[in-house]
Amino acid sequence: MSAPVTAPAPAPWQQYICRACGYVYNEADGDPDGGLAPGTRFCDIPDDWACALCGVTKLDFDLCAAPDPAAPPTRRQPAAPPAPSPTWRPLACWSAPIS
Repeated sequence: MSAPVTAPAPAPWQQYICRACGYVYNEADGDPDGGLAPGTRFCDIPDDWACALCGVTKLDFDLCAAPDPAAPPTRRQPAAPPAPSPTWRPLACWSAPIS
């Protein structure tokens, strides 16, 4: 008697982020307003589909990488303020007298 054949596990749902506006397309949710049913994989989206917020095409989306649970937490350091330019001088506003 042979073992039953099982189908491979479906790939986990992925998310893609728009580089222009930050909109996140979630494959599990789809984009019902844009005509994409829940469960629509990103690779199955037509090339003429547009971002729900800013209208760019799917070429402007990047895969959101899931954080590695084994990686230690990182703290973001605040960005240092830019150093003042040595040639910077305040602008003087001059107005001609009104006659």
